[in-house]
Amino acid sequence: MSGKKLIKAVGKLQPTDWKPATSTGVAAADYQRHIEQKLDYFKFRSTAPIRTIIETPTDLRVATGLSNSALLVALMGNMYGYGRQHWKWVRGSPKAAQDPYEDSVKVHIASLDFPAQLRWKTGRGLLDGTVSSAVCGSFNSAFKFIANEIFDVPNFKAATGDASTQISGSFITLPARAPIDSRWKGNVWYVDDTGDVSSCRRSNEQIRALRFTGHFFCNHDGTIYDVTGNATYKNANEMVWCYLDQNPAKQKDFPGTRGVFDVRVVNPSTKVKTGKYCIDMGEEPGDNERFSNYALTDRENMTAQQIKTLGTWSSCT
Repeated sequence: MSGKKLIKAVGKLQPTDWKPATSTGVAAADYQRHIEQKLDYFKFRSTAPIRTIIETPTDLRVATGLSNSALLVALMGNMYGYGRQHWKWVRGSPKAAQDPYEDSVKVHIASLDFPAQLRWKTGRGLLDGTVSSAVCGSFNSAFKFIANEIFDVPNFKAATGDASTQISGSFITLPARAPIDSRWKGNVWYVDDTGDVSSCRRSNEQIRALRFTGHFFCNHDGTIYDVTGNATYKNANEMVWCYLDQNPAKQKDFPGTRGVFDVRVVNPSTKVKTGKYCIDMGEEPGDNERFSNYALTDRENMTAQQIKTLGTWSSCT
């Protein structure tokens, strides 16, 4: 498959000002062999998810002559598509998030020096199929591993500890998102100013926004790649609907919540109201591995019974 055909399929980039990630003189068969040798070198088993991710729906084993940006967009789409079918997004990193699937590979990794061990274990659990659930950092670390170690993309960063690869504070993503976990529609609701809270709510599935305390993503030459949402951004603020500032004094007006936040809008939505406050509704009732649920509202107070009702709403399917 030629680079131009691949870019047309991806539909996000134009073949201008290319800076090839691979030599245009490399034959597709030779390049495929090179990629497969890389996978074998890192001892990924024949049924490891990483092999499917690299091949489907865009076969990147034969994608010679692509720019780094075109390759990364295609790879991100492949990984996102695999995740939508197979992975679960949770709030705590599973114990085996960095472990290989096979014991013999664990022994091999243990024999390496420490820097090499870190290389081999980055995102390993997801890519080898040892785990099928992860936090945002693990998804993006796995993406980084493929870009760095399999496709040799230089200057591809994740978890650098600065704003180029993370948002540290509490925020809500832009509405109409579709996360890498297809069973999780979002964890943000809206409650109108008056009336019964159940009858005047706007559901998480209608809003499709995600509330986080901190979020991790990747960066290449100043462009943000977030595999959890299959999107690129010029800066982190582009993915933020609003930031949340905790308001402890207001919590007494919403008895039974785990926190109340003032809403600071960054990118207004024309379809969904933001609300003055964001209320921590408590644990996800359907799956305690998931994130807590939150409600946006302009109400200045709610009763304990109303808050209890909010706490029964589930964001999981």
